[in-house]
Amino acid sequence: MKISHKTVYAIHLLVALAEQARVSRSPLQLREIAESRNLPFKFLEQIAITLKGAGWIRGQLLVHG
Repeated sequence: MKISHKTVYAIHLLVALAEQARVSRSPLQLREIAESRNLPFKFLEQIAITLKGAGWIRGQLLVHG
């Protein structure tokens, strides 16, 4: 069975969030996940938007200005 990169990255994202939730309720930034797991940030961002729309994750857009 062949699994797409998108699916693998989504699993990495969900696992990272689950691990963080087990340790602390503090938010985790996508950029941190991308860097720690060596994943492309922009692609991970698109996946997070899809997962959020499906109700799998909750998130908040933080704008640094």
